[in-house]
Amino acid sequence: MIYPFMTLNDETEIGHYDMHKDGRVKVYIEKPDEQYGFKHAAC
Repeated sequence: MIYPFMTLNDETEIGHYDMHKDGRVKVYIEKPDEQYGFKHAAC
């Protein structure tokens, strides 16, 4: 499940997944795009 963290002024949304047992957290960033729907990245 993705948990919302913040929305920036340019509508970019930042969220995160549950923390793994080893302390790692996957971060998800997406921004609306008229041509592609959304641009996104995960790390």
